[in-house]
Order: sequence, then C-alpha cells, then structure tokens
Amino acid sequence: NVRVWQVAFAGGPVMQVSEGDEPAISPTKDASAVIRDGQPWLAELDTTGSDGYIEEPTRLFKTRGVVSKLQWSPDGEKLAFEVNRDERSFIGVLTLGSNQIKWIDPSFAKDSNPRWSPSGKQLAFIRSNALGGSIDSLTSKKKSFWSIRVFDMAADSAKTLWSAPKTSKGSLIYPGDEV
Repeated sequence: NVRVWQVAFAGGPVMQVSEGDEPAISPTKDASAVIRDGQPWLAELDTTGSDGYIEEPTRLFKTRGVVSKLQWSPDGEKLAFEVNRDERSFIGVLTLGSNQIKWIDPSFAKDSNPRWSPSGKQLAFIRSNALGGSIDSLTSKKKSFWSIRVFDMAADSAKTLWSAPKTSKGSLIYPGDEV
C-alpha cells in the first residue's frame, strides 16, 4: 500500500499521515486530501510536532468511478477533483462542511486536470472527446481534439477559452502514439 508521510522542514519526527496517494495539502487547514481506494479522504496533519499521533483519515464522499487530481480552492473551502468513469470523466467540486458536490459543466466528454484561478472564482479544465463509438482497426489512430474550458462559479456557467486546431497536430497524443 502507498502511504503519505510528513516531516517538518525544521526537522522532527517522520509521521505517517495516511494510506493513500496524490496528497493535496490544504492552503488554510492543517490537513491533506488524499486518494485511497479511488476515493477522496481528508487526513489531519500534525503541525505541533508534539506527540506524533494523527487521527484516522475520514472519507469525504463516495462516488462511482475513480477520483484523482485533487485541487484545493485558494480559500481552502472547496476541493475540485476529477472522476474517471472509463469512457468519460467529470470535474466535481466539493464544498467542505456542506458535503455538497457540484458537477462542473457535465457532458459526454473526458474532462480533466481542474485548476483554480488565484481568486477561486473560476475553475479551468481540459475537455477532450469521450472514448467509445464505432469499432476501429487496432492500427488506426483516432484523433482526440481538446479544449480549455473555464467555469465561472458565481455565474454557474462555462465557456471555451481555447480550442486546439482540428488537425492531426491539434489532436491529443496518447502513450504509444508516434508524433
């Protein structure tokens, strides 16, 4: 099992924070969000260095698919994430305390890599074609065009900020593809 550990910059004891992966340290709380068994958990961090005891992490929520790419909002009140459900993926935002998830601009697409604006008022992400469709030859390369979208949290709306050219050079490259 993969584990997350912590140690103070000034030195001190090395402490296990949680089993899990992809730690995202909160900008305002003594906590880190981690991925365990494909779901998000919140793990306490020991900033006092006193006894080395850390509470057991708590699961933030459970959803279908595999959660990844945890990103805290600048104010530490929201946690953006990606949920991969094989042929498509979604971006969600959890508001801590209310335990409400807002799905960001859901579509039959592969949405990935959420990133907050410095103000926390907007969330940018990459949108590409969903997988699936008609059966192809194993040797044919399928073009996957992509764009950068921005979601305005206050207006509850998204827009395309930039789209890749609809050419072979504008298509996403997957491992194993040749350039």
